[in-house]
Amino acid sequence: MTVTALRKRQVGVNAVELRFESDDPDPTFTVWHNGACVLETKGNTYRAAVTVEGNVFEVFDGTEDTQTRNGDTVVRWVPVASAVQYRVEKNDGGWSTVATITDNGESQFEVPIKSVDDAATQWRVTAINDENQESTPAVVTVRAEKNPAPASVAAAFDNVTKLVTISEL
Repeated sequence: MTVTALRKRQVGVNAVELRFESDDPDPTFTVWHNGACVLETKGNTYRAAVTVEGNVFEVFDGTEDTQTRNGDTVVRWVPVASAVQYRVEKNDGGWSTVATITDNGESQFEVPIKSVDDAATQWRVTAINDENQESTPAVVTVRAEKNPAPASVAAAFDNVTKLVTISEL
């Protein structure tokens, strides 16, 4: 499931309103502003005070397995009914445990992990029940780039229509 619509409109000199939708029937949205998580909500609207420039908003509907923020990877998952703990592992040519999380009844778990390489990395989460039985691990691959290449674009302004056209080079 994904966020299917994200609209931003100016509602004041220094304020914007975001409206978002998801194809998830019961989403919990997470709103990020300039790399910081500012809101987790069941609603679909967020108003923010903004500066003149440099405002980046991102909205997720809680179904993403991983997200990258400021060069860090966040491995995120929802609980399994019979689990009492979860093992998070990274594949460095072999699986190594980076965290063991006790299930404390949260509706979602996450482990922030410092990204160090510009590479695709595999992560997996294994649920473990009270009899030490393990689930089939859920595996996800994340591509992290510490210094991604800048976008290569051209912009043209039409004086008649007053429109800007941006083209990828």
